[in-house]
Amino acid sequence: MLAIVGSLILLSVIWLRYGTSLPMRYRARKCEGAQWRSAFPQATKDDILEFLSLFSSAFAFRDSEKPKFKPSDRVWEIYRDLYPDPWGADAMELATLTKDLNTKHGVVLGEIWSEKLRLGTYSPMYSVPALEYQRISAWFFVTGTSQASIES
Repeated sequence: MLAIVGSLILLSVIWLRYGTSLPMRYRARKCEGAQWRSAFPQATKDDILEFLSLFSSAFAFRDSEKPKFKPSDRVWEIYRDLYPDPWGADAMELATLTKDLNTKHGVVLGEIWSEKLRLGTYSPMYSVPALEYQRISAWFFVTGTSQASIES
């Protein structure tokens, strides 16, 4: 019995030290801040980090993992990397993201949602009012381009 408890404690320590909720394809990435600054030159570093914090928080990623996302990363692909089984239960990440974007930035994600939606498509780093932002975001969604025509 003591061996089982010891093994569970050891596995927990190893997971806390080395485990991550971040999908494998993003783990090896370095900071992608340069891509964000290039895509959104009018945004400050704090603006970018605030948006990435909102996204990372909704998906329960570690704060240290937020710089690993690119503006060209697709939200649905990140979600599917976390939950490859379409019938499996999730932790309501998309619902949380939807609520947080609406509360913080007035963005109605449901109006611009697509499986092709990229992080950079709806980043609230425009220097325009919220209603204009939603109209622009909807246009980018319909045309399949992002704010800076980012394609992976």
